[in-house]
Amino acid sequence: MSETRIDVLESAVLLLKEETVDLKRRVDVLERYCDENHDVKPSVNTSQEEAKPGNSKSFARTIKLPGTFSGNNDQQWAQYKVHFENVALLNDWNLLEKGKQLAACLTEKAVMVQGNLPGDQRWDFESLIAELDKQFGTSNAPRARAAFHAAVRL
Repeated sequence: MSETRIDVLESAVLLLKEETVDLKRRVDVLERYCDENHDVKPSVNTSQEEAKPGNSKSFARTIKLPGTFSGNNDQQWAQYKVHFENVALLNDWNLLEKGKQLAACLTEKAVMVQGNLPGDQRWDFESLIAELDKQFGTSNAPRARAAFHAAVRL
């Protein structure tokens, strides 16, 4: 292994150690807060059900999860895109989180579009949106309609 590669790996290990220390510090702060406030238990509710209003003893936050997008004919990309943006807004996701969440929601034909992107763009929200727009966006509607009519005539 070259010295440059070893240096890069050592730097990565140091960065991971620093992040681990930071996470441990955050967990300690959270545990102290929970100990001081006895009944408070931190949690994230990933189910579709809503958090109970007025529950001041809990700081659980309901995360709404978007449905999946397959890219099949019965699913409209424009509608799904609006739905996903609404869910992202409700969850206060940044671009990085939106990219990861969108990638996780893709199935069947849509996940194949993601797989065709270069590795560093597969979870990049803007790259994913651009490719999905190209593949499933309204710009393909006239071409798809023409192909359908051509096939019907045969």
